[in-house]
Amino acid sequence: DIIFGSMATLLAALWTAKMPNKFLATLPPVICNAVIIGAMIAWYEGGFSTQFPALFAYNALTVGIGEAIACCVLGLLLLEVMPRIPALRGRLAVR
Repeated sequence: DIIFGSMATLLAALWTAKMPNKFLATLPPVICNAVIIGAMIAWYEGGFSTQFPALFAYNALTVGIGEAIACCVLGLLLLEVMPRIPALRGRLAVR
């Protein structure tokens, strides 16, 4: 978890930095975590057996839904609210 979770976060951060706007910037963490963490959980549950594709599909879907709620919904809400906080005004570079 430490290795693959960190790898997913780093990959998502590098990919997010290249996004042209804040709406598209919410997608890399969702995709990276759904694929990498979904595969890791599927491997923990069944190894590389015949069950792996079904386990991967289920885990990727559930991790992706959770990430989409956290990043796309709550993350965009946070990006809208943070510039209104006086201490943070002028310190945020949101495209």
